[in-house]
Amino acid sequence: MNRNRFGNYLVLLIFINIWILPSCKPQQSAEKKIISQTEMDSFHFRAVHEFPNYDNISAIISLLKDLDLIYFKDALNSVDNIDKYTDNDLLTAANIGVYMTDMGYMWSQEQSDDAFNYNVVVLSLADRLDMAKNFLDSFFQRYDDEDADPDSILLLIERDLREAIKQFPEEKRLELYSAMITGSFVEKLYLLYEMIKRCPEISITADLTEENMQRLVWIATGQIKALEALNKTVEEYGIPREDMLCHEELIMLDSIMKGTDFLQDSLIMNALQIPEDPEFLNIYTEVSRLRNLVTNPDSKAAR
Repeated sequence: MNRNRFGNYLVLLIFINIWILPSCKPQQSAEKKIISQTEMDSFHFRAVHEFPNYDNISAIISLLKDLDLIYFKDALNSVDNIDKYTDNDLLTAANIGVYMTDMGYMWSQEQSDDAFNYNVVVLSLADRLDMAKNFLDSFFQRYDDEDADPDSILLLIERDLREAIKQFPEEKRLELYSAMITGSFVEKLYLLYEMIKRCPEISITADLTEENMQRLVWIATGQIKALEALNKTVEEYGIPREDMLCHEELIMLDSIMKGTDFLQDSLIMNALQIPEDPEFLNIYTEVSRLRNLVTNPDSKAAR
């Protein structure tokens, strides 16, 4: 995508504020894949033992990319929600993290047009915090090359998240940065549990539905450690409790996840039974409520 296209979108964003969101119909292959035991063992090790940390997008997105699942855009945070964060800097920062995570998922699914539009949303939110210019270099890097490698782009997105702490206004740096990494992690967790919930219907190949579910559960198991690390990091910042975004909810979720049997022993039940399991549904409800607090704060579900 060339700089002229970027310029056109940026002018629309800053001066006209009209969004052009082209629809994109993904092409999915119905070709059956064969998963060997070695591949399953390797995936298990990556998901559970080399777990993606709370500020890591590329690793968890790469794990999800390996699954035989269709792209489901309707689960992502809508660009129509952007005005809900206008009067709250913490929510603005958090949803920069949310939309960047969504971008990573889109790139992994080769939905570059959708990802471009979400990147423009990120720039709009960053501009509200007077830090939009700090994202422009990476924006150009992502879209100057028409043959950009999705894996490289995921690393750029991850780098931007980690470097953002240097870009936030100094007087609110830790509060805003913790909100952003919280938003990013909550969105990753939400997409993961939404995939588990939808797995039977979004699995491309019916024969691989059980394998897909098993791998999703392994990823979910790894996120217990990631959530624990996130909570510890935010607490070490020494931010006043009233300026911590959803911290109490994250602590409660950590306790629930650690007490959930299928996350401690993924073989305790048939993988296909998990979406109807009461323990799973309890976590799914809490994750969905937490995500609503971040992305849709005015909704009844967020209260």
